[in-house]
Amino acid sequence: MSQSVAMIALLTVLGTVQAAPVREQRPNALEPVPPADVKIGGYVGNRLDRNLRGILLHKDENALLQSFRERGPKQSAWVGEHIGKWLSAASWTYAYSHDEQMLAKLKRVAGGLIATQMPDGYLGTYAEQDRWTGWDVWIHKYNMLGLLDYYDVTGDVAAIEACRKMGDLLVGTFGPDKRDILKAGENLGMASASILQPVLMLYRRTEEQRYLDFAKYIVEATERPDGPRIVSTLLENSDVQKVANAKAYEMLSDIIGMIDLHRISGDDRLLQAATAAGDDIIRHRLYITGGCTFGEHFRNEGYLPNVGHVAETCVTMSLMQLYRDLQHLTGDTKCADSAENLIFNHLLACQRPDGEQICYYTPLWGHKFYMDLLGCCISSGPRALAIIPSTYYLRWSSPATQDRFLVNLIGESTLETSLPNNQKARIEQHTDYPFSGKVRIKATAEGWKGYSLSVRMPASASKPTISTNGQPVPLDALSGKMFNVVVRGTPLEMDIDLHLSWKIIEGSRGNAGLFTLQYGPVIYAFDLHANRDVPGAINCVFDMDLKSLAPQLVKTGDQWMAKVNGHIRQADGSWKPAQITLLPFADAGVRDYFSVWLVDRARHNPNGISLFTQVHENCSRPGSNRGSFADNPAATFTSTDNGETRDQDWFEVDAGWHTKFNVIIFRHGKATPTGGWFDTSKAKPKILFKSWHDYHEVAEIADYPATTATSPGTLTDGQAFRVVIPKNKREPAFRVRIAGTPAAGNNPAQNSASCSEIQVFYDPALE
Repeated sequence: MSQSVAMIALLTVLGTVQAAPVREQRPNALEPVPPADVKIGGYVGNRLDRNLRGILLHKDENALLQSFRERGPKQSAWVGEHIGKWLSAASWTYAYSHDEQMLAKLKRVAGGLIATQMPDGYLGTYAEQDRWTGWDVWIHKYNMLGLLDYYDVTGDVAAIEACRKMGDLLVGTFGPDKRDILKAGENLGMASASILQPVLMLYRRTEEQRYLDFAKYIVEATERPDGPRIVSTLLENSDVQKVANAKAYEMLSDIIGMIDLHRISGDDRLLQAATAAGDDIIRHRLYITGGCTFGEHFRNEGYLPNVGHVAETCVTMSLMQLYRDLQHLTGDTKCADSAENLIFNHLLACQRPDGEQICYYTPLWGHKFYMDLLGCCISSGPRALAIIPSTYYLRWSSPATQDRFLVNLIGESTLETSLPNNQKARIEQHTDYPFSGKVRIKATAEGWKGYSLSVRMPASASKPTISTNGQPVPLDALSGKMFNVVVRGTPLEMDIDLHLSWKIIEGSRGNAGLFTLQYGPVIYAFDLHANRDVPGAINCVFDMDLKSLAPQLVKTGDQWMAKVNGHIRQADGSWKPAQITLLPFADAGVRDYFSVWLVDRARHNPNGISLFTQVHENCSRPGSNRGSFADNPAATFTSTDNGETRDQDWFEVDAGWHTKFNVIIFRHGKATPTGGWFDTSKAKPKILFKSWHDYHEVAEIADYPATTATSPGTLTDGQAFRVVIPKNKREPAFRVRIAGTPAAGNNPAQNSASCSEIQVFYDPALE
């Protein structure tokens, strides 16, 4: 055992290892309190407990280890990442809960992984001849992260020794006069460069200079002309979409490592780049529910489809880390506001409420698809949830202010921790937040010196009122979004009314004519199952003003919900008033269709709003017209008239992920003298689906009129055709394709078809 590792082993206190005191040039302004000192109750505490009792404790250990025990080409490219993610999530959860079942499973899984390490330190899943290709470095990243997190909560020296072996193998393999780290990973090397974070963690625990030198080499490599140039691009443009190929998960993984290198080295450019990324994401890239990315990439501002590849859960995890690290370094409450929005909405929404499964992507309408398999996002979800306990209470990190605490997140919870003089501090929060703005905080301190206490006011608290020990506090006592008091001697009771209110968020672009309701940080959603006793609820609309909606929060059992006034369209076209139930986005869509977007009755579109609004569009060949056919209005269209002939033309909408639907509406575009329609003389146009398998036909457009290659017959511009998919052909699918034979009109040397809209709907009455 090395001397540095032996010294760290002696620092094990209450099952948590204190990392070696590496000298930092830019130390954090804030640090989390020990997670075991925090107990979270209420809505969030219930979800955390289910993360522990559900997917973490029930994960198949053999499935996690099999790819290491049976290395070789039959293993999928990144299957090895899951055990490291599980080890991190389980370690953080154990540090918070001290659950003995969790600890026993942790020891078995970590021991099983360490037992598969090769003599030279290799701990991947690839055959020897395929080492350092594809995702091999990435896998080592997660194994190092997981084993170091496990070491931190158990002091098991075998774990850090395994990480040293991996670290030494990486240092001996990659470098300026060795193999190129960027060529060993995907996405312009961002995947392999993300080994930066665990290499710095290893440096902190060993103080071995070679690991710090290797970390600096990695960052220098990313700035080469052929590299992703993360730092320089962000400093030049402050735009994450312009970095490399805009792949969000890998980019954020690199930035998180760069933040830590900034702490150690003092290179301010690294923090400036990370801050630029955070600012751009918060201002321009987020869904209203706090998640971001579509199709796993940062997209143009405002391009946020509601279904399909929505808010990759791996990115949700990385956002939690980014917000945490930026707030800890800078003390900026902006990051805490964004983290709170993310936690109460997209993060909890990715978890099935019983804690057994996770969404890979979490849409804003349609159906949620929960899973428990070896998938990257399914493994990332529990990690993101396990970060939550470290966000509730923080303390200032400088020696002069270590007796100052911050209530960073409002919520039912208790902190019982030690002051620098070993006296005890206890802070209790009693509240139903985020479903109520009433908060009571009780704070006590041993001894005469006591401590300072700050409370961060949530972004949704526009005009809070506060009293301490029954005495009102003037609003000018608020410093920014903080309220500050001193706790000593007499227990302090603080009553806060955040004065939460309902807020309408109006949709724009593809969500024009829609709106959502928010109370405090929580977004509410229509849920079909919650309205199963309301006939026709799927077709409800609302008047977009709070007086007409009259929202009321109620609690039935453990479930919070909102009752609002809506209207349901009748067969004669009239509107019938009805009371509609909305659920928190995190609880909606568990059993059936849901939507965070509500239809404004004044702007109700009789043609409906497609589930696939704004998703990717494609066609067999680009023609002279390139209007959108996934935007609902039929005013624009796409054509395939490029001067060539084809046996078949097609138009396609692609959400990128499972969506459940049963009705397709195809709208013809525009017929011209030289074509632009489907020739039905041999066959009607077909509807094809694609999911995990290849395209397969599910229906034909039987109502499409009789046409020929030279005549559109009775077809009219923009004509719509509604097709109900036969029950035996229905399945959740990614893509919908309309295919047929293009027409030539009066010019047989070419042919073409056109499309003004492909709409996708779910009608529960047809199930």
